[in-house]
Amino acid sequence: MTFSLRLKFGCLILLVVSWCLFMIYLVTSLEFQWMPPLPLLQSLQHHSETGSTEKQDSLPTLLNSPSVQIPLTLPLKPLHQNPTTDSTSTALPPTTTIQVVMATDSKSLGGLITAINSILSNTKHNVKFHIVITEEDLPHLKAWIRSSKLHSISYETHSLSAVGERVQSELQLVKASFGCIFPDLEGRVIYMDSDVIIQGDIWELHSVIIEPDTFGAFAQDCSSSSSRMAGAIGRPRYANFINMKNSRIINRDINGGLCPFTSGVFVANITEWKVQGVFEQLQNWLEIHSVEPITGIHPGVNAVEAAMLIVFYEKVTPLDPLWHVQHLGVGLNSRYSKQFIERAKLLHWSGHFKPWRHRAAHTEQWDRYFVPDPTLQFRPLRRRG
Repeated sequence: MTFSLRLKFGCLILLVVSWCLFMIYLVTSLEFQWMPPLPLLQSLQHHSETGSTEKQDSLPTLLNSPSVQIPLTLPLKPLHQNPTTDSTSTALPPTTTIQVVMATDSKSLGGLITAINSILSNTKHNVKFHIVITEEDLPHLKAWIRSSKLHSISYETHSLSAVGERVQSELQLVKASFGCIFPDLEGRVIYMDSDVIIQGDIWELHSVIIEPDTFGAFAQDCSSSSSRMAGAIGRPRYANFINMKNSRIINRDINGGLCPFTSGVFVANITEWKVQGVFEQLQNWLEIHSVEPITGIHPGVNAVEAAMLIVFYEKVTPLDPLWHVQHLGVGLNSRYSKQFIERAKLLHWSGHFKPWRHRAAHTEQWDRYFVPDPTLQFRPLRRRG
């Protein structure tokens, strides 16, 4: 074989080897670069283009697709950790407005103003107040708010035309009917009497756990903090607050020896109340009371409280006692230490002795939040001289 033929043959072999190496490289480099079929690609492009502007339309389609597995329950960490909240509580964003319902007349109007100021002084969250007040006292309330540091608060009012002895009975009805008085209220609502002050962040109270199959968070009247006043009021029992001889109550098999709860402060999901017909049940027991008394022998009980004890029997979540330190108005001298009072998150002067009257226990705590009446119509009696 001549030299020229050998050269041509060698070049041919080199060309064939190079081509084979190129094909091997091409195949291996494209092995993991699979392109989806055109219809699927178009479908993915469609979701990408519409998802940002039509999320509500595209998400249901994705969630309903059997080929898409998306976890629908996520472990949410609550915004505030405290003894009465954990991952099972309703953790709402900071922009959520806390709804507070209160009722008052001329005698306790200063208490309501003080309670409002105490709430706003200890929280950075939005709060809206829903206030039931007598018709004749409404102008005074508005003037007090308008001309004081509270002028920018968010609130709405409902006025009562009742006068005289009817005022107290209608104000007592508020806690059993505020869902009807303020029909737009939904979700969690805090109800509190006007003779309280709040020393903690009301967001914590708003965020307490409400156990399933219960109607709200209430403080028990035999809880550790309340029992310190037992010497003054005696040990509370269900049988003292409801009429155990009432034929309708007998049929409900209520244990009269159990500790009752108090309704002066509570947290409830009003949407659930409406679904369960709670307001209608309470009204039904009030109608029964007009025929056959449902109240017990305790001197401080009224029909509304008795109705709540019956309807909510064994269906309440215990509230942290520090969020309802009760009976400060039972006597002039308190059995609570100053350190305990300072640590308490909510103080309640339930009883005869109110902090705006001549004498009461722990008035210095209440005085911290009192807002002077610019109209000079309300002034604590112990400050007059």
